[in-house]
Amino acid sequence: MIDTVVERIREEHPDFRAFGVHDLRRTFSTGLNRAKFDDRWIEMSLAHAPRNRIAAVYNVNRYLAERKIMLQCWADVLDAWVRGESAKDLIA
Repeated sequence: MIDTVVERIREEHPDFRAFGVHDLRRTFSTGLNRAKFDDRWIEMSLAHAPRNRIAAVYNVNRYLAERKIMLQCWADVLDAWVRGESAKDLIA
């Protein structure tokens, strides 16, 4: 999917640089950390398991309510970007 999007963008902007899944994950993490969301919520959303593997198995719903709010905020940021608007006020 990413390759298809990059190809379409390059039709109008030939110098556009490719990106991968890890770049999207990094953008997600950076944006939400910059917006001061809790590290634990971000890490759980990225499926980064705690060091204690047994606890990780039993805590898949940890911070679920908080993560739902955070993920809706991220969706609002993406929608603003798609519309060509700044998300600065949303993050604040």
